[in-house]
Amino acid sequence: MRARIYHICFPDSWKAQLGATSYADASLEAEGFIHCSMKEQLDATLGRYFRDVPELLILEILPSAVAQDLRMEPAPHLQERFPHIYGAVPKSAILKVYRFDWKKTAREIIEEST
Repeated sequence: MRARIYHICFPDSWKAQLGATSYADASLEAEGFIHCSMKEQLDATLGRYFRDVPELLILEILPSAVAQDLRMEPAPHLQERFPHIYGAVPKSAILKVYRFDWKKTAREIIEEST
């Protein structure tokens, strides 16, 4: 499967877990899963939930590496399904980390580095 999933995270959260073998967003403890998006959903997700955050990171995740914990689920207020990961993400499943700062769209950043 060539498709990837993406998780938006705060730089401080990523830095705090650099030495760990896996990554766990605060939502895993609070909601039971890590929120993710497909590439085509990223820019809308950024605009809805992160508009006031000047700098973010986007983690590119290999779905097959988290397949046992991955579910595509509907968002309650949207007519879309989003990937949710019900467990920590092994660092080996994170293929790339992109810096996002609103100068370009997430899609542009990802496609430029491919």
